[in-house]
Amino acid sequence: MKSFLIAEKAGMTRMFDAAGTAVGATVLKVLPAKVLRLKTEEKDGYEAVQVGAGTTKLGKNAGKAVAGQGGGKAYRVIKEFPKVGELEQGQTIGLEQVKAGDVVDVTSTSKGKGFQGTVKRYNFSTGPKTHGSRNYRPPGSIGGTGAARVFPGQKMPGRMGAETVTTRNLAVVAVHQDEEAVLVRGAVPGPRGALVVLRVTGAQARGLTLPKEEPAPESSEASAQSADANSQEKRPPDQTDTSSDSKADAKPDATEDDKPADKADKEAA
Repeated sequence: MKSFLIAEKAGMTRMFDAAGTAVGATVLKVLPAKVLRLKTEEKDGYEAVQVGAGTTKLGKNAGKAVAGQGGGKAYRVIKEFPKVGELEQGQTIGLEQVKAGDVVDVTSTSKGKGFQGTVKRYNFSTGPKTHGSRNYRPPGSIGGTGAARVFPGQKMPGRMGAETVTTRNLAVVAVHQDEEAVLVRGAVPGPRGALVVLRVTGAQARGLTLPKEEPAPESSEASAQSADANSQEKRPPDQTDTSSDSKADAKPDATEDDKPADKADKEAA
């Protein structure tokens, strides 16, 4: 485990990756976790970190003993994790621990179904519905006559759901900093509002084309400066009129006074 997060399940949605493929994702609203205690090998016999996340009503949902662990504040959940990285007491753990493309293991409590029969609980087959059959949903025989007892682990009716379930290797599709939410590909155990623990494995997701990140919008001054720079680049270079200079540099035509003397002598002769 590289790092961890505590979140609350908000629901499911759909998004599109860079290839245009629809991806079903679960929205998890991250609860900032505060480091309450650091356990050490010398004092506690093992190294771990104790964090508290969320808030609740003191006295109704949290007693004084629980509030004492949180320094007088009633946290919704107080959990202990193996120590990872350099953590300090009082530090807040949030969205900086995860990014798009990471692989996480999600742990939560599944939905409770109550007392159910074997057909729903273990997917048993039903009996025939016609020809006067009375054996439609009963579980049937639960053991042979030789042992004269029921073996442990026999599949029988009982309570279903409300168990701790871990879904492994789910890819983080997107991270929304402004909403403090993480979008995870696929389904996550539990109903809406359930507490969820994310353990970042450190691996990278495969077969997922992440959408390209859009650049941050520029300020008005920066946009004006960039527009001026672009206009200057498109403007053609200044072309000075060199015709006057060339004419000035050219040698003036010879006048009658400047004609050669030999021509004058020929006219006289």
